[in-house]
Formats: sequence, C-alpha cells, structure tokens
Amino acid sequence: MRFLVTIGDRIFACIVVFSCMQIPSFIYQYMDYLQGRVDELGLQIESYRSIAAQGGKTIKEFVSKFLSNTDPEIAAQGRLMEDNLVRFDQMSGALASLKDASVWDRGLLFFQNMDVAHVKSVWKLYQPGLSITAESCTYALVGLVGAVVLSNVFKRLLFGSRRSYHDHDFG
Repeated sequence: MRFLVTIGDRIFACIVVFSCMQIPSFIYQYMDYLQGRVDELGLQIESYRSIAAQGGKTIKEFVSKFLSNTDPEIAAQGRLMEDNLVRFDQMSGALASLKDASVWDRGLLFFQNMDVAHVKSVWKLYQPGLSITAESCTYALVGLVGAVVLSNVFKRLLFGSRRSYHDHDFG
C-alpha cells in the first residue's frame, strides 16, 4: 500500500505541475484574444472619430449628440457608442497591464482583472501544450511545491502523524 501512496503522490505532483504550466499559455492566449477585441473596437472608435471630425466635433461631442436625441433609437445608438468607448478603455488598460507585468504580477493581474465572458471564449478554443519557458517553469515549480505540501497535508489527515504513516500497517 505504501507503494501505491508513493505512486499516487508522484502522479498528483505531475498533474499539478502540468496544470500550473498551462497558466502562462492560457494567459497569453487570453491576451491574444483581448488584443483582437481591442483592435476591432479601435476600428469602430476610429470610424466614430472620423465622422465626428467631418462635422467639426470631438468624439465626446458626437456621442453626446446621439445621447441627447429625443428619438429612442438614436439615443440607444449613442449608449452603444458610449459603451464601446468605455469597453475599449477597460480592455486596453487590462491588456497593457498584462503585457507590461512581470512573471509574478501577470498571473495576479490576470485573475484580478479577467473578464469571465472572455475567459469562457478563450477556454473554448484553448489548446494545452508543453511550453518550456522561464515563466512556465516558474509556475511549474510553484505547482510542485504546492503539490508536495497538499500531498503531505492529505497524508497527515488520512494517516495521522508522519511517524504513524511510516509505521502504518497497510495490510
């Protein structure tokens, strides 16, 4: 039985290490997805700016003209334009902070600022892989330490003290 527990530890550690190595890869795929969204919104906003400039207005004045219109459909278009401007600023800021972050900060920033809808979209297309970069190896090392700690906690919960685990008669 001790053999099975030891093998179980190793398998658990491998699964945790491989899973942790996926985090940087997923974050980079999320960043690529976010970049595409930012680029698309940027094209739309540039169109708003161009049309506003033709009328001698700033983009804020242009959007305000829609928002203050008494026709509900035109006002709704103004709200949509305003929402796009806000989303563009939010996504651009999130993307810039992820790009500029250190190895440790990037993971924390991702989990603090992630948009669940975007994460779900990236997850649908996510392809796990084995990336051997300094960043993925750092996450793997953290995962290995976490796996060892968790494994030891589980063994102590199941078998009591360390001494009783080694002395335990597994049958």
